[in-house]
Amino acid sequence: MKINQEQFEAYERVRASGVTNMWAVSVVSDLSGLEKDTIMQIMKNYSELKDKFACLNCGKANDGAWTITDDLCDDCGKLKGEVEQ
Repeated sequence: MKINQEQFEAYERVRASGVTNMWAVSVVSDLSGLEKDTIMQIMKNYSELKDKFACLNCGKANDGAWTITDDLCDDCGKLKGEVEQ
């Protein structure tokens, strides 16, 4: 199963909110709209996914701060895909 950025960000929004224990997969599913197997896949591969969807400029991970419609990194102010030369 391939996890896309939108799915990872949905998971991260729930994680960053702190409203539930992330091992309560049914609750995470209700809050994020993700299927349980998708959540488990994200949890299993969290480190790789966090690196994959990090800002290419400053390296900071999303941590739920970015959304699909908000492409600016809160840490460096650059576009997520923009690499400073």
